[in-house]
Amino acid sequence: MLMEMRPTMAKAGLKDHPKFRRLVYILREPVPHVWGYLECLWMSGYQLRSDRIGDDIDVELAAEFQGEPGTLAKALVTSGFIDSKDGIYFIHDFWEHCPKYVRDAKGKSERRTADRQRTNADKRGQTRTNSGQCVDLAQDCDENADNERQNAVTAHKEKEKEKEKEKENTPLPPFESKVENAEHGTQLSVDPVKADAMAKRIVQAYRTRIGTNGPFAAAQSAVVAAMDALPTATESDFQRSIDSYLAECEANGTERKFRIGAQRFFTGEWREYLSREPRSPPQKAITIESVAEINRHEAEVIERLMS
Repeated sequence: MLMEMRPTMAKAGLKDHPKFRRLVYILREPVPHVWGYLECLWMSGYQLRSDRIGDDIDVELAAEFQGEPGTLAKALVTSGFIDSKDGIYFIHDFWEHCPKYVRDAKGKSERRTADRQRTNADKRGQTRTNSGQCVDLAQDCDENADNERQNAVTAHKEKEKEKEKEKENTPLPPFESKVENAEHGTQLSVDPVKADAMAKRIVQAYRTRIGTNGPFAAAQSAVVAAMDALPTATESDFQRSIDSYLAECEANGTERKFRIGAQRFFTGEWREYLSREPRSPPQKAITIESVAEINRHEAEVIERLMS
C-alpha cells in the first residue's frame, strides 16, 4: 500500500534563517539545490512517520544528494538540521515542525499497536488459564489412574489370598500308599490329585509343628518335587523327617525365627532327617555308686517286708 502523500513546504523564513544560510555556505551550492535537499529529507520522514533517518548514506539517499559521499550528512549536522546519536542520524525537532496529519497518523499507529498488544496479552492470559486448567485436569486424571491401579493391585492381592485360603481349607481326598507291581517289580504311577493331597497334608503338618510361614503353594510344589526325586518315600517318611527336625530344634533350643521354611526344607534338607529317629530325653548315667545305691534300697525294702 502506497503511503498517503500531501503537499508540504518549508516554513516561511527558511531562506533567511541562519542555519539555512550556514548550510548553503558549507555546501557551496545554489539555494534551490539546498532547499530541495531539505524538502526531500523532510518528506522522507513524513512518509515514514519517524524522525529516524539512518546512517550517512541513508541521509544522502533521502535527500537525493548526488555530490561527494558524506558531504551532505556532515554539513547537515554542522548546521543543526540533523542530530547524531551512536552513528544514527535523526531530523532535528521533527515532531515540533512536522504537519498535523503526520502527528495524527503516528498517534493512530501507536493506538493500533497498543490495542494489538492488549489483545495478544489477553490471548496469552487465556492460553495460560486454559493451560493451567489442562494441567489440573491431567493431574486429576493421573491421580484417578493411580488410584485405579492401586485398587486393582489391592483387589488382585485380596483375590490371591482368598484363593490360597480356599485351597488350604479344601477337604483332602484319601491317599493310598504307593504300591509296587509284584509281577514287573516296578512302581505304579500315583494319581496327581492324590499326590497333591499328600503334599498338602505334609506342608500343613510342617507348618503346625515347626511353626514357620511362607508361600503354601511353593512349599507344596517342593514336596511334590521331593516325592518325584525319591519315589520310594511314603507319607510316613516325610512325617518322620519333620519329627526328627522338630526334635533337633527343641534339643538345640533353636528360636522360632531361625527355623527354616517348609519350601527350603523340602527342597533338599529333609533327606538329612529321613533316616534319623526323634531323640529321646537324656537319661542319667549308670555308675557303680548308683548300682550300690539301688541294691541298698532293694535290701531295705526286702527287710521291711520280711519283718
